[in-house]
Amino acid sequence: MALLSNEEKQERNRARCREYRENNRDYLKAKNAAWYIANKEKIKEYKASRVRENRIHSQNYYWKNRDSILTSEMNKAKSRRWRANNREQERVRVREMRWKNIELTRIRAREYTSRRKSKILGNPWSLSISDNDLSRLLRDKCCGYCRTAIINTPHLDHIIPISRGGRHSISNLIISCQLCNLTKYNFTVAEWRYRHGAKVWWVGG
Repeated sequence: MALLSNEEKQERNRARCREYRENNRDYLKAKNAAWYIANKEKIKEYKASRVRENRIHSQNYYWKNRDSILTSEMNKAKSRRWRANNREQERVRVREMRWKNIELTRIRAREYTSRRKSKILGNPWSLSISDNDLSRLLRDKCCGYCRTAIINTPHLDHIIPISRGGRHSISNLIISCQLCNLTKYNFTVAEWRYRHGAKVWWVGG
């Protein structure tokens, strides 16, 4: 029997958990409802305490950083006024910046589509990806799966697909070539390897 990689073991455990939740949905729902009723006051007090702590933390942070916050707000207001009074110049500037960074612009558009899809599906802990994180992904210029050099525009792929419950975050993203991305489709890495016999450098190495 072949030894499973860590990714394959994790996927197997996730599949078992999903199957258990599906087969015991009514039991788990009743169990959670009973726990909530039994701990209703504790939950209420915990939420109230968190609200108080967050309010105190916010107030302390504001007074500690009041000057920098006010300066930042003034600069933002100044920028908004400049853009409102120089709309055509702003359009030209943005257009030139996008053409200078066309690869990042295309990746950013795909990232936005993935983020929107993740919100529609209701996947938890989905986050917006910063330009710095995307630039770090693009820096290697190699497919994250097969390690071949990417000649055309790289594809942004979710290691655990969004349609399978994967979250949209930098930890679940990888740059891939067109062939790897299209053949992987919405499979997990373990399933993709099994179905297509893919030689994946990323798994376990």
